[in-house]
Amino acid sequence: MNDTVSNNNVSFYGGNKTEYFNIELDGRKLFKHSYSIYVIKLENLSYSNYYYIGQTGDRHYISARPPFLRLSGHLNHRRSSTENQIYKGIAEKILKLDWNSANFKKDINNYLISSKIKMTVFPIIDFDFDAEMNVHKRNRVKVEEIENLLLIKFADIYGADVLLNKKISKKKNNYSEDVIEYVNNILDTIEKT
Repeated sequence: MNDTVSNNNVSFYGGNKTEYFNIELDGRKLFKHSYSIYVIKLENLSYSNYYYIGQTGDRHYISARPPFLRLSGHLNHRRSSTENQIYKGIAEKILKLDWNSANFKKDINNYLISSKIKMTVFPIIDFDFDAEMNVHKRNRVKVEEIENLLLIKFADIYGADVLLNKKISKKKNNYSEDVIEYVNNILDTIEKT
């Protein structure tokens, strides 16, 4: 059934009824600055599930961007973007597209509209806008340790081929017990969701 109605050469989605949907964002969760780990899962019935593991905490500035801003950056369609690892992963790893192909954006759009994207966020340390660089660095390094070990363990369990991350460390550092425990808790949570 075609749900479009033509009126003076303009086709309206939904025919004679007004179609709409709501987007509701919980600001306390999605816009709260914190040093966090996040796992993004892409589900698509035509493809395997893929994942991206990331963290918040900037290496150059005293900043730890909120999860929603990280997710939107990861889906940026500009080729020159340095934060759109998921978009590039969809193009290169999942769909194996040539960036110069005529249907590049259309093919990615078709993948995205037939997908479900789920982001599970693990806030680790509160962010303080007034923190000094040495405090910021300590917090960022702790979260990077968790991210690094999580990537290694995730790849060991599920295979590196399902990860959209470009770099997965092979070396296993001497991680503290709290980092190991936190990573195991994240893996347990991901398994359940």
